[in-house]
Amino acid sequence: MTPTGSPRPKLLFGGMTANRGGKEAFIMNTFKALRGQYDCWFLADQAIAYRDEISDLGGHVVDITPRGTNPIRYLRDLRALFRSNEFEAIWLNQTVVNSIEPLILAKLSGVPYRILHSHSSRNMGSRLTGTLHRIQRPLVPLFANRRFACARPAAKWLFGNRPYTFIPNAFDVSEFTFDPATRESAREELGIDDDQIALVHVARFGEEKNHAFTVQVLNELIRRGQPAVAIYIGDGSLRAGIEEQVDRLGLREHTRFLGMIPDVAVKLQASDVSLLPSFFEGLPFTVLEAQAAGLPSIVSTAVTDEVDAAGTVRFLPLEAGAEVWADEVLSVLQTHIRPAGVNPLVGTAFDSAHSSQLLVSAVHRG
Repeated sequence: MTPTGSPRPKLLFGGMTANRGGKEAFIMNTFKALRGQYDCWFLADQAIAYRDEISDLGGHVVDITPRGTNPIRYLRDLRALFRSNEFEAIWLNQTVVNSIEPLILAKLSGVPYRILHSHSSRNMGSRLTGTLHRIQRPLVPLFANRRFACARPAAKWLFGNRPYTFIPNAFDVSEFTFDPATRESAREELGIDDDQIALVHVARFGEEKNHAFTVQVLNELIRRGQPAVAIYIGDGSLRAGIEEQVDRLGLREHTRFLGMIPDVAVKLQASDVSLLPSFFEGLPFTVLEAQAAGLPSIVSTAVTDEVDAAGTVRFLPLEAGAEVWADEVLSVLQTHIRPAGVNPLVGTAFDSAHSSQLLVSAVHRG
């Protein structure tokens, strides 16, 4: 299992899934920032996103028996992995504490730095997942000696009132810098006229993301005679239901369902306002990306105010209803200025160009 000729210490990432969501994007961005300092390995007991890119960038994907298929063999594979490799650190990224076994075996194997990183503020899974979270959360202090979180609510969810280290969701912000020529070509590709208001909702189609509310906001704008379009980027089990809602309201020509796409940054150039009416969040990447693209964002009050890095995020309660949210869309467009070539996140804690040393320090010092 061990590649030859690499003097760098080994770092094992856990928590990558097949979903190209915020957690997975964070893991990839962290890998890119640290691959010069660490020999990076990825634990995979299921299909994972970015597999080819990980290999192309010099990372190593370790396939083990799926935990849900054969938990005993899963544990044996984990034990064999730790016995045959001397890892300096394990970085386990989770939204719930429902599979702490890698940290347990890491401690038993003498791994010095054992990180549990919280990426959400609520259970997004089944009742069983919630039960496992309640059972395993008290074990965290016994096996994790580094507690990381993307935001205060996420820290509270996994660690209670214990101290933690804030780790910003850093990414390549320069990719999102606003360019009018890119905007023009992207809008032409999407069939969006110059006078149309382009809303954008970037999120997996899951219950917590509340896509149905975005449709209501769009419907309210159309009802008022506003030329509006909603761009949906992402996929998931609830997408078909949202498309049915769109059809019932006669909004098909006012929507663009793009699915999972590689050029999110380009589509943000085409947009005017980012919406995120979530029921709960950790610290959403999509709002940070919108700010890097020069977009104003309107998000629910369930989203932590830590996400407002550029001062362009407005927070509204969902209880205010679609009419108030539509009012806010029109209000923000009257005042927001989006200068070309300006990126408010360059040089901030969310800029991956400056995150490498911070991440190394966090691993060692906690």
